[in-house]
Amino acid sequence: MPKVAIKEGMCARRVIVPLQKPIKVGVDVKIAQMDASSKILEYIQEGKVMFTMDQQQYLQGYLGVVFAYLSAKYSYIPPPAPVSTGPAVITAENIPALEDLVKDGYR
Repeated sequence: MPKVAIKEGMCARRVIVPLQKPIKVGVDVKIAQMDASSKILEYIQEGKVMFTMDQQQYLQGYLGVVFAYLSAKYSYIPPPAPVSTGPAVITAENIPALEDLVKDGYR
């Protein structure tokens, strides 16, 4: 069975629609991708996308601000790069816990 790995965020939407006619998405071809959106969560629940990798961009931005504040106020030295904020794997099983966070832009 062919598998398609999508490396750019939100690209699964561009792949799924053209593949609908000749190939059964989720059966004949499996898709995985990076980043989360409400539409991607819908595709995961429908079985069109196997999973998505959540980079947790909100946390990436938040930690940068926290590290800058701590550095300015307390001469804090942040941990060496890279500071991992993920990736977290989003599957059909954990969507209920993350759905509102994705919709609100936190994940």
